[in-house]
Amino acid sequence: VAYCSGNNERGQLGNGAVGPGAIAVAVNTAGGRPAVYAGLATGERHTCAIRRLDPADMLLAAGVVRPSQRIWCWGANDAGQLGIGMNRDTTFADTVKMPTGVAPAVVGFDSTSLVAGAAHTCALEAGDAATDRRAFCWGSNTFGQLGKGAMDTLSHNTPRQVTGQSFVRLYAGEFHTCGLTAVGNAFCWGRNDRGQLSGSASGPIATP
Repeated sequence: VAYCSGNNERGQLGNGAVGPGAIAVAVNTAGGRPAVYAGLATGERHTCAIRRLDPADMLLAAGVVRPSQRIWCWGANDAGQLGIGMNRDTTFADTVKMPTGVAPAVVGFDSTSLVAGAAHTCALEAGDAATDRRAFCWGSNTFGQLGKGAMDTLSHNTPRQVTGQSFVRLYAGEFHTCGLTAVGNAFCWGRNDRGQLSGSASGPIATP
């Protein structure tokens, strides 16, 4: 069971209310029941989590979404960082929309790859942990931190595929994101005014 404490002006504690909490409170789904998670990622004012894989989901037909491998988010959502298809805050855990327009279809996300920046979130699709997999990001794209390949700076409230590369792990800074491939190559994208992408300061980069 996930517990959160601290600042809560945007509902980032996920307990169905706003206002700071010095004592840790259990995260609730919209139904009011605490949910059991396997991984958590905290942004500046939002939180996301993914549940533990249910072995029964592995018996579902190919292409069918696995319920236990969906991501849940709560808190601030002005940039779409919750990925729920709209830009409204939520004080309860709500489900991230599954990516659309990609083939093959994404049936679930990997619990070890969920990361959050200041106002963006990323995750890898579920699969073999030793194999490179497609990455998806959503939320603020002011500095190209979603990795879409085009510097349009538009935020997105549903997952968008990172352009050109696949990874085994993801990492997120405040306004940039990095991925590690199975052979150990690192790629980064997003804000680069302090050289956070490659050690040499420049403008933002939207492609890994």
